Amino acid sequence: MEKPCNFIIEQANETAFPEGWENYNVCASYDRDIWFRVPSAYDGESLSWSITPEFDSIYFAYFVPYSMERHLDLIADCSVSLP
Repeated sequence: MEKPCNFIIEQANETAFPEGWENYNVCASYDRDIWFRVPSAYDGESLSWSITPEFDSIYFAYFVPYSMERHLDLIADCSVSLP
């Protein structure tokens, strides 16, 4: 059964770049391959968002992670293109 979930990052204003939370929406993924944005709210102190996940497990990130697999693909593509 799907259940609504609420998340709050308290003291987000104490991070190195708190302006980065303004007009920001959290990244989410069920499989770490396809990512989507979740509407978020920053009140100057805390970042919060709500979601009713479609699956039992979900990942959140500030931005889409650059995976090791993607890095290895880049290295392989570069090595093939060398003269």
